[in-house]
Amino acid sequence: MPQHLTKEKRAAIIHRHQQGNSQREIAKEEYCSKKSVFTTICRWKEPGQVEEMAGRGRKKLATDRVTRRLVRISLVDRHPTSPLLASELKESIGTELAPSTVCKSLRDNGLRGCKARRKPLSSSQQKKARLQWAKDHVNWSPEDWRAVLFSDESTFTVQNHSGNNYVRRRPGEEFKPECILPTIKHPTSLKVDQKNVDQKKVDQKKVDQKKVDQKKVDQKKVDQKKVDQKKVDQKKVDQKNVDQKKV
Repeated sequence: MPQHLTKEKRAAIIHRHQQGNSQREIAKEEYCSKKSVFTTICRWKEPGQVEEMAGRGRKKLATDRVTRRLVRISLVDRHPTSPLLASELKESIGTELAPSTVCKSLRDNGLRGCKARRKPLSSSQQKKARLQWAKDHVNWSPEDWRAVLFSDESTFTVQNHSGNNYVRRRPGEEFKPECILPTIKHPTSLKVDQKNVDQKKVDQKKVDQKKVDQKKVDQKKVDQKKVDQKKVDQKKVDQKNVDQKKV
């Protein structure tokens, strides 16, 4: 295999070759292999230059056609991950791409993986009502809001929507309907008033304590019955012994 030669050494080889030196002599003087000298001379003779020509390299799998198809698939549904998109692309056009290539191609076209914005799932009527409410209260002062009582509530998640959900979007598309994660008040989560929870805990403790006290009373009665029965049995035995002695 020919050695990698610098541009200066290739120029020196060509200079010695023009002076009539043999390839063996050139290799000995320039401290390189005869194969490297032969390759350098052949390259100089055909294109007339000593620099290495740029190779073609591996054929690109993510062609413009494949990339356009990938972008269309991603825009239809913004949520699939790179491995899922690669699998769908293979099923649709038969081109197999690595997930990293899919991610890079989409990123080059402005589709970056970002966390989905969480927005409540609302109907058109609810959106209009919320907008009107915001307009009615936009000029409220801090004193006005201090008169509002906010209940102490805790949220308990009953469905697995608490993790990070990613979508592919371009800059400025974060609040587009297809790029957000709709949230539902019920049954995704339950809001519980903390005061009611505390009162229920107190009531439950009272009920549990009553059960414990009742068990203790019942156990005492059982123990007392056993003691009384033992006394009765002992009296019978004593009376029997007395009668036996008289006889």
